[in-house]
Amino acid sequence: MANKLVKVEEFENEVKEMLGDYYGDVFKKAENHIEDFVQRIVEELKRTSNRSESDLSGKYAEGWTYAKEEYMGEYSFIIYNKNKPTLTHLLEFGWLTEYVEVFGNAHISKAFEKYEEDIINELYAQLNK
Repeated sequence: MANKLVKVEEFENEVKEMLGDYYGDVFKKAENHIEDFVQRIVEELKRTSNRSESDLSGKYAEGWTYAKEEYMGEYSFIIYNKNKPTLTHLLEFGWLTEYVEVFGNAHISKAFEKYEEDIINELYAQLNK
């Protein structure tokens, strides 16, 4: 960044502009790292999701994807199963019927936790360059 002289009355706007540029860069780096993180989780879910006897084709496992949504300049990433969306909650948490309790397999949270610490450390390293 080049040094430049500013008038006192322009100082506030100049600082705001500089901070806006800095935060814009930080948010862009964070967004890229988070998207990479989300892609890792999706790939992990595709590898580790159950292939049951009733779903030997692997439609559930192959259905994992993500969507990036923007609202008022902020992004969110949603990981979901496009092939069997209603099955994810049941498989993750289990269910209870009148006669039997079926325990869940926390495969979604395990995939998230596997990469959570890595992405935080990578993001800190990238931002501290």
